[in-house]
Amino acid sequence: MKVTLIRTDKHNESHLTTRTLEDFLERIKSDTAKGDAERLRTFGIKPPKGTWAEIYASAEMRKEKNGRLAVVTPNGIVALTVDQLKSESDCQAVKTAAAMLPMTLAAFTGTDGHNVVVLVRVSLPEGRLPETEEALDSFYQKAYDVAFATYSGVLPYPIRRESYAVEGHFTRPFDPQPFCHAEATPLVVNERFALSAEASSPKSEEQRSIDMDRYAEYEQMYARALSELSADDDTTAGLTELAHHLCTMGMPQEEAFLHIHHHHVFRQDYDADTARVVVDAAYAKTKPRKKEAKDHTAQSTRELIDFLQTRYVFRYNTLAGYAEYRPNNTWVQDWRPCDEKTTNSMTIEAKLASIDVRDKDVRRYVNSNFIRNVNPIDDYLWEVHDKWDGKTDHIGMLARTVPCDCKEWEGWFRRWFLYMVAQWRGERFIRKYGNSTVPLLVSKQGNNKSTFCRSLLPPELQWGYIDNLLVEEKRQTLQAMHNFLLINLDEFNQISPRIQQGFLKNIIQLPTVKMKRPYGKRVEDFPRRASFIATCNEASVLADPSGSRRFIGIQLTGAIDISYKPNYEGLYAQACALLDQGERYWFDAEETKQIMAHNRKFEQVPAAMQFFLDHFEPCDNEQEGTWLTTTAIFTRLKKLLGSTMTTTNVVTFGKYLANLPDIKTRRSNAGMLYLVREKA
Repeated sequence: MKVTLIRTDKHNESHLTTRTLEDFLERIKSDTAKGDAERLRTFGIKPPKGTWAEIYASAEMRKEKNGRLAVVTPNGIVALTVDQLKSESDCQAVKTAAAMLPMTLAAFTGTDGHNVVVLVRVSLPEGRLPETEEALDSFYQKAYDVAFATYSGVLPYPIRRESYAVEGHFTRPFDPQPFCHAEATPLVVNERFALSAEASSPKSEEQRSIDMDRYAEYEQMYARALSELSADDDTTAGLTELAHHLCTMGMPQEEAFLHIHHHHVFRQDYDADTARVVVDAAYAKTKPRKKEAKDHTAQSTRELIDFLQTRYVFRYNTLAGYAEYRPNNTWVQDWRPCDEKTTNSMTIEAKLASIDVRDKDVRRYVNSNFIRNVNPIDDYLWEVHDKWDGKTDHIGMLARTVPCDCKEWEGWFRRWFLYMVAQWRGERFIRKYGNSTVPLLVSKQGNNKSTFCRSLLPPELQWGYIDNLLVEEKRQTLQAMHNFLLINLDEFNQISPRIQQGFLKNIIQLPTVKMKRPYGKRVEDFPRRASFIATCNEASVLADPSGSRRFIGIQLTGAIDISYKPNYEGLYAQACALLDQGERYWFDAEETKQIMAHNRKFEQVPAAMQFFLDHFEPCDNEQEGTWLTTTAIFTRLKKLLGSTMTTTNVVTFGKYLANLPDIKTRRSNAGMLYLVREKA
């Protein structure tokens, strides 16, 4: 990774050099030979023109013949500047706070000693960066906005807001002790430009905005409380008084801890535990005391509930089937599962707060009706409701990124996509039938099939995507149909014909799944939410001898265009609007017939049928052909081919024979007859 330095001399000519990040950070530890930084900081004397270089950290640059700067290699770095700092201790406080975040690549004091520059690692999902300069400028501006929101709640002083592009730069700094973390984790900026997270249901952009606005209001409240202190806030007495003021002003207890901790994080003698003790004591003394309970157990239970509700917000994810939590403050954090490790930590925290509690008490509360139920799918679809403009065909635009020669593909994809959303919403029709159609994308490797399947779900619902399901494991598959939203049957050709014709064919059309809970005593009905999609590298993969109406085989003619980023809000808003308008989302009999005819080129042709076509052919004229039963044809082939025909039984052979296109049949006392002609 190289940063670019550009210095303009007294003749207005620019000179470009590059340095590795390590070399750059080593060089800024010393002043220039003339001591320009020290003279600027001490006497306010600005250095002569050309002395200080401009630093371009977002990309390695080169200068073209016309003098324009061009990108050689993007670095995935944005620079945040905190200025108007009064002292060296203020600068150190900013650097220390920035070092808390894993995305911080470096932090150092600027030229004049009154500002700090923070370099933040950023990237697209999967560590990617845009390839064109136009896309880079847009990406860096949005990455800057996300980094600005992230660091504003952590740094003790405000960040200077500015527009940002790949050519964003700052003046060469001077800092004998810069902070550097070469292994910084990139801040991921996804398609909706929200922070990526491992949580099961990320907060919406709207909720993040609301939280940040509330955080700013609490910061103003904190500033007012600070101005009313009679003691120095660097002392324990001052900190206690500050917490008391915040309590009387109405700031929630967890918010008070959050803001005090963030503003004192650089003080070594005020760690998180110290701040927590001070805030808890101040709020316990200031808040009106509750009437003591007669029963000690009841009192401990009330204290525990009050403690947990003060520090955390809980909800029960009805889709995932477990409780989730997040800190009870406005700082941008996502919901996380309440697993055993989490409840154990909460129990220890409660014991440290002198509450007589056991871990089972915490688990009992977390898994009770005292916390609210939520459904992330309903929340997301409600959020995008009524946000379609009524004109833009987002579903069609997404379908057209798949290059193929099938003219019906766009219409079929539209039906399937609407069915998938209807499945999530639990439409009335789906109470009897499930989404029984599976798009099957066929091409050689490297054509972005799996990437396309994954991109069908928005970032908020990516937890609902799975592509490593073992279909042979029946219980696991049924569980996935209830817990996930989209199942990708990746490498479909590895699924055996027996599974295709039996279990898979059956479960694809199920409206509900019947399972027994772990340690349960009875089988229960669970709603099915998942739809299926599949990918394959081989064309002959459909093994059902009776016809393949469950699949839509699509042979790709090239790589799928993954540069197109779906407008998920418009995409799912359109789907909801079309469903509300009553558009059909299931395939009728005529469309099913077309799909079956289309899928014949993807069907596996067994050896027995190849033998049949070598020796027989369907016939239209009764005078030229003969009406024969399946057994008669099969016996004739066995006589001609001998032991070769033992690999197929007569029943399976009959299923393939009945599925031949344009073969004439009629029923007789001997069974089904086929009009065929034996080849010479």
